[in-house]
Amino acid sequence: MFDYPTIGSLAKYLDEQMEPEIEQAQENNVVPIPSQLDAGGKTVQECFVAATAMYLPTVERSFTNGDLQGLSHGRFETATLVPATRWNMDSIDTRRFSADARSRVRYGSFLQSDFSMFDNTMFRISPAEARPLEPQQRMLLEVGYEALQRQGQNRSTLVDSDTGIFTGMMNMDARENIPSVPGPYDLTGISYSAAGARLSYVFAMRGPCMVFDTACSSSLIAMHAARRSMQHNECPLALTIGPNAILHPGAHAGPALTGMTSIRGRCHTFDARADGYLRGEGCGAVVLETEQRSEHVSCLGSSARHNGQSATFTALNGLSQQLLIKAALSDASTTVGNVMEAHGTGTGLGDPIEISSISAIVKKSGHKSCSVCAIKGNVGHTESTAGVANVIEVIGLLKLGETALNVQLRTLNPQVRQVRAEVLHPSVDTNPMCRDRTQTGGASSFGWSGIIAHGVFQYEKIAEARPEARSFASASLYRNCAHLTRRSNNLGNQSRPSWLAEIHGLPQPDLKLDEEIILSGALTPSTEALFSHHIVGGTILLPGVGYIEMAFAASSYHALTAVAFLRPCVLPKPGRGEKCVLRCTRQATGTL
Repeated sequence: MFDYPTIGSLAKYLDEQMEPEIEQAQENNVVPIPSQLDAGGKTVQECFVAATAMYLPTVERSFTNGDLQGLSHGRFETATLVPATRWNMDSIDTRRFSADARSRVRYGSFLQSDFSMFDNTMFRISPAEARPLEPQQRMLLEVGYEALQRQGQNRSTLVDSDTGIFTGMMNMDARENIPSVPGPYDLTGISYSAAGARLSYVFAMRGPCMVFDTACSSSLIAMHAARRSMQHNECPLALTIGPNAILHPGAHAGPALTGMTSIRGRCHTFDARADGYLRGEGCGAVVLETEQRSEHVSCLGSSARHNGQSATFTALNGLSQQLLIKAALSDASTTVGNVMEAHGTGTGLGDPIEISSISAIVKKSGHKSCSVCAIKGNVGHTESTAGVANVIEVIGLLKLGETALNVQLRTLNPQVRQVRAEVLHPSVDTNPMCRDRTQTGGASSFGWSGIIAHGVFQYEKIAEARPEARSFASASLYRNCAHLTRRSNNLGNQSRPSWLAEIHGLPQPDLKLDEEIILSGALTPSTEALFSHHIVGGTILLPGVGYIEMAFAASSYHALTAVAFLRPCVLPKPGRGEKCVLRCTRQATGTL
């Protein structure tokens, strides 16, 4: 019904089933796109993933292993009730809501930030202009520049370069807070066009700059456009980025009232409990370049299409999804790979349609297996960030050579079980892929507007990475992560940093069952005076090196892997008589 929504299309389908020779008619709609030469015989630029950066909702235990397993392989999730840093749920009038809607509107997957810690001086933005700069623009600057830095760029190399910026966005909740009499920077602080252009302006880049709003597929559509722009030699380097922030209760209530979001506050992807999706925040960035490196991930192919007609405007169309994936595979000159990152929002209708489409592709490809996963089970549906998040997930899995866990999958959705082929495996555990030199995978992203996209990626490794090297490589997918080595050869007993004094007589805090305090101390007076000058956004913060020194002092290890700064440590202002006590705890998993 959803693939053939009209009498005419259904009749045509039935005719084709009765006349096998007509079955290839739909296949002919996919025009092969040569990956090396265009119609004019000119060489088409290949595109390679040079760097990524990701800012996703997380919890304190998210980085237990210091690599991708901490996110997509761990049995944890980031769903919470709406935090007070967003709005007070009790102040919302829900009398007109049904019981289900009242439940749906209370959940989300939120970044552990109130977005106030923004270093405007880093981007040479005045305080007056930074004040009304909405959170998505702030994330665009922070995560976008981080990704460019990881590729090897800096402010001087970006100036006057042809670097392209391709942004995917769909929400602008900050518009609800615009003052009745806007100031000189209010309008540019909440504009889609200004958000996309902000990076180009700040770093004086002259390459292509575009913003796409195709709902949930926005950032993958942006990547498709970036790849096409590079193939036409418009830019040698392109940043694809997609932010999403949930800032207003009215915008959050809309999907709940229409029944789109989950009553239980989870994306139960492929599971029998699937009842809608969980809205999430985040920001992801991928840098594409035309220069091939020794060990690289290629963006082999991509495709963007529309569903055409379906049963309703927002319903999916399985046949269109098949044509989309076929077009991307044709563009890549390859067949379906080892792993597929599904759109996978966890809806009772959408999951079976998507699995059916992937199953049909796998059947025709002759592959023995294809594992299907969805990161939304962990972090929710990050909407305009979802496309680029799926891409980063696939890249990480290809590098690890493993499939991901579908964290919410307990009992397979009966409709998914009915339509899936035996060669298709929605992952219920982490499994190694085949150990070929090259690994291929795909990522899908579908917008409720009917605009859909699919990308094909291939990882080619030169040699087997050492375990510690693999952990470092995958940790670089995440924001504020690093691999740090102790320069001293003294690996003996713990030693307290000189800026921490011993404390006596203070009550011990309540600890979790699997936690213990292994180092604690109070700031010395001289340290308080020194740190009082470390001010960000008008707040005194503990410098990042303080975390590192405490971690080294509390352990005998010679290296720290995947150091993640989950939230700033706010210090009291000196002279108020407040005592600042810092503690380093260790969990049963070994995490400090």
